[in-house]
Amino acid sequence: MPQKIRPNRARRKTHLLRSCAIAAVSGLVFAAPSPGLSINLSYDSSVTALSYASSVETATQYAANQIQSLFSDNITLNINVVASSSSSVFGHSTTPFHYSYSYSTVRSDLLATSQTTTDTTAYATLPASPDPTDGGSFFFSTSEQKALGLIAANGTANDGTFTFGDTVNWDFNSSDRDIPGEYDFIGDAEHEITEAMGRIPGLDQSFSGHSLYSDYDLFRYTAPGVRSMNTTDSGVYFSIDGGVTDLMDDNPPGGGDLDDWATGIADSFDSVFVEGTENDISPVDVAAVDVIGFHAITPHILNHVGNGTWNTAASWTPGNVPGNGDAAYLTYDDGANHNITYDYTGSAVTLYSVTLDLDNATGSESSELSMSANNLTVNGYETIGHIGVGFFNQSGGVNTINGENGLFLGFNPGSTGTYGLSGSGTLAANANETVGYKGAGVFNQSGGTNTIGGSHNLILAYNTGSSGAYTLSGGSATVTGSVFVGGSSSTAGGTGTLTVSNTGHLTVDGAVKVYGAGRVNIDGGTSTIGGLSIASGGVVNVNGALIIDYGSGFDPISSVAAWITSGYAGGAWNGPGIISTAAQTNGGSYGIGYADSADPGNPAGLSSGEIEIAYTLLGDANLDYKVNGADFTLMAANFNDAVTHGWDKGDFNYSGAVNGDDFVLLADNFNQFASQSAVSAADLAALNSFAGSNGISLANVPEPACVGITAIAGLGIIFRRRRSPSPRRT
Repeated sequence: MPQKIRPNRARRKTHLLRSCAIAAVSGLVFAAPSPGLSINLSYDSSVTALSYASSVETATQYAANQIQSLFSDNITLNINVVASSSSSVFGHSTTPFHYSYSYSTVRSDLLATSQTTTDTTAYATLPASPDPTDGGSFFFSTSEQKALGLIAANGTANDGTFTFGDTVNWDFNSSDRDIPGEYDFIGDAEHEITEAMGRIPGLDQSFSGHSLYSDYDLFRYTAPGVRSMNTTDSGVYFSIDGGVTDLMDDNPPGGGDLDDWATGIADSFDSVFVEGTENDISPVDVAAVDVIGFHAITPHILNHVGNGTWNTAASWTPGNVPGNGDAAYLTYDDGANHNITYDYTGSAVTLYSVTLDLDNATGSESSELSMSANNLTVNGYETIGHIGVGFFNQSGGVNTINGENGLFLGFNPGSTGTYGLSGSGTLAANANETVGYKGAGVFNQSGGTNTIGGSHNLILAYNTGSSGAYTLSGGSATVTGSVFVGGSSSTAGGTGTLTVSNTGHLTVDGAVKVYGAGRVNIDGGTSTIGGLSIASGGVVNVNGALIIDYGSGFDPISSVAAWITSGYAGGAWNGPGIISTAAQTNGGSYGIGYADSADPGNPAGLSSGEIEIAYTLLGDANLDYKVNGADFTLMAANFNDAVTHGWDKGDFNYSGAVNGDDFVLLADNFNQFASQSAVSAADLAALNSFAGSNGISLANVPEPACVGITAIAGLGIIFRRRRSPSPRRT
């Protein structure tokens, strides 16, 4: 069965300037009762003429139904749907509006129709004076006017147009919105329809000769209490509580619509859509539409206050424990420590998201969530360290993350997110885990189980300037996709480090790709990966054993040999590629060896389709951690052969030839082994005879004894070898 590939950021969504129909300001008209929000769709001939018109209509109606189900306003919105054959069009909207409203009128109209807790919180931040725009003029979309009771609720005039590009490879399937190579049409329809409803910036920009603001502008912040009312600010975010809580980051200048969300979290309101990714409406999206005059049926944003436990209603605003579909924010701006214990034991719920953050930390202060039992499940994302510092310490229980987004540690520049997994804790992510997105991410695992399913990836240091470190010293980490160290699946990023040590157990079904600022340390434990790629400057430091399980695919042994030869650097073991810091201090006796199951006779005893890379004694050709007659036989069979050979054929100094220099290295370690049975006198006699017949002078041939490779244990290295056959991946 083919697997879904989850590519990261593909190409950015094309944006066009939004055109807006201008109408005269009308007087107050009270809305007549109707059964609830209704979106009336009409289709232009450019749509109905398409061979796949029925798919467009079904998917657009699905998007409209989702929006209708979220808001209680008794109004009818009339949206036209148009297809564009221009290759530059992805999706855009037009929004008819009325203008020349003052700030005081906008504030009064919003307050007069306030119904939800989101309204109450958001409108309380609107001061009677001073006017944040200093006398600016505002507009309302016709959709907002209907919601606010300013024009007839069921008027038949057009309220906006959703235009999509018919050259885009769209995914119209409502039950499978993340098909590789296709874009989520439903998410785009939701994006553009809500823009037609009024989710657009004004920011004193010129619209048909008029410089105008939108009510949506009033909820843009760069810091608590600091609104952004212009087009040039960076670091802008959407907030309903005066900027205290960063609910979602706005698009930066020069990157498309300023009130779309910035990249990072897959969302219907994103400025960028990505192939193979579902873009759902989130609770924050609902709040964004709620604050511009519409009324959400169930607001789903909750903020934790103070310290203490999760399962206390009084600890949350509004006053209830987060439930199904809720976005839970444990975010603070007071520079004090906040410690929260996850003790939820009620009926199973699935949250949308969890954000853990402390902005303006002045030292070691942080926001910390501890979980030792029970279940936490989210369908959107968990962000630890959004713009500040956050810790998630899990020693028990099950933390499950589903959906398109997954786990983010260190989301924005300057943030730090740390996840500690220990004891019996289980982290199950059917999504990517990103350790260091734009900030600093740290994942320390000393126990428990971390599973990344659904062919998703572990990403360390996604963007330039970020850092991401994953240390696996105990427990197990299983990645069904790939691991990207110092970048994403498509581009190099920041500084990434993956370390496996002690009793840690790493399994990666896909490949491990190490970018130029990436480093992998194999210091012990067990590590099995499906492939390996090392970019220029990248380093894999092997002080233990690494298995590449390439299965029935292409055998990468030549690349492995080249990386090790590069890292060998004439015996210094500090070159680019595969190195060994242990061999740097023990290079006279130790190095990095490799063996392939495809070797004649498979002397290393590997399962079919495996390569092993291991820190071991020089001369240990078959990687059994001892140097004896078996290794001598392998080397002798290729001695002075004109064909280029590698370690597994006796080339222990990576010169490309098997000669006297290699024999000396083997002889110096002969009879060094881990078991307690001595090398036979016959083996020693054969060694001396071979030296004599080939004119090789040996200064010191070891006597039969058990010197032992146990000296390696002094470096704190534990070897785990898998010799039994394993199931093949299909």
